[in-house]
Amino acid sequence: MDREWRIPHFEKMLYDNAQLAPVYVDAWRVTGQEGYARVARRCLDFVLRELTHPDGGFYSALDADSEGEEGLFYVWTPEGLRSALGTEDGDRAAALLEVTDTGNFEQGRSALRLPVPWDALSVVDRLFLDRILPVLAETREHRVRPGLDDKIITAWNGMTISAFARAAGSLKEPRYRDAGERAAAFLLDRVTVDGRLQRTWKDGKAHVPGVLDDHAWLVQGLLDLFESGGDTGWLERALALADRTMELFWDEESGGFFHTGNDAEQLVVRTQSLISGAVPSGNGIAALAWHRLGLLTDREDLLGVSERLLCAARPILDRAPRALGPELLAGEWRSRGGQEVAVVGPDGAEAEALWAVVQRGYHPLRVLARVRAEASDLLPWMSGRDARQGRATGWVCRNSTCLPPVHTPEALGAALTE
Repeated sequence: MDREWRIPHFEKMLYDNAQLAPVYVDAWRVTGQEGYARVARRCLDFVLRELTHPDGGFYSALDADSEGEEGLFYVWTPEGLRSALGTEDGDRAAALLEVTDTGNFEQGRSALRLPVPWDALSVVDRLFLDRILPVLAETREHRVRPGLDDKIITAWNGMTISAFARAAGSLKEPRYRDAGERAAAFLLDRVTVDGRLQRTWKDGKAHVPGVLDDHAWLVQGLLDLFESGGDTGWLERALALADRTMELFWDEESGGFFHTGNDAEQLVVRTQSLISGAVPSGNGIAALAWHRLGLLTDREDLLGVSERLLCAARPILDRAPRALGPELLAGEWRSRGGQEVAVVGPDGAEAEALWAVVQRGYHPLRVLARVRAEASDLLPWMSGRDARQGRATGWVCRNSTCLPPVHTPEALGAALTE
């Protein structure tokens, strides 16, 4: 990576895209700037195009190298652009995308770079790029492709399922929810052996008992699938996996999760990881996911686990909060409280309009439920809160105390910000 961040990380990691896409979705929710939604879609479409197994799981990475050279698949020269686009369009593309004779990378080659934000380009330039970029992509397909790391890693798949689920409702992209559901089914059916979630899958076989990160991230992914569409089956699976995680990894004495299960090979020391690295720690993800699950299902035991995880992280929260991530959000939620939000009523224009308000806004301290018929027993806070006046109905509650039910997007938006 160069000092000015002009050269990308040519190795394409699943976990990078899985973490970037939700950040851009949230940025779009907060600002309404379409450029953020565009980036989120491109991240997720890349995963669908390049890193998706035909049966639904997500591969780990594309290598940086091809033909023994880093980035060769991705870089261009002015002559290469002219060859693909013709002289006039090639020269214009080179000027717009900073492709020069000297290059901005190795051996006179250039990584394509748009120095001006997309939304700041003229309409003419945007139309030009919309026309020529697919041509360059097609031309690039005739090059030797980077190697594919086709391992399916459970933890990385869990975070990718979350990314697709969170984007599906906000961006009105049902295909993203479909992708998340197919991946979740893949993990639960084919990466689970005799009831035990495994860490990896490759060439038709699951390998190695899953560690904490695999379980915590998949619990979060299943929970996000439920909140994106309301299928209680995903909530049931999230609860079952959370309970199984407790059986395998919980350390009652210290109040944290071990990295390995009690059925794994016994080492000299069973460690716990409380500090995030390239991805948040399993304990951090569990602190947030268990809190959300506890609120949704009124399970005090799950809320208690989350609280003990936050207590274990307290010294780090006080001294080095930037070493953490989801723990901070869980702590804020615990101290300030949040919302329970539901839309009740069968599918139809009125219900969809209400659900769009819920999905579109940025309200991170909340749990969601889309109830199409009678509320599940898994959602005790929804007891007695059904559709009113024969219409789709929105409910906004805090600590199980609800505002009056509403029926219009405007009224629901006001209730969410009250």
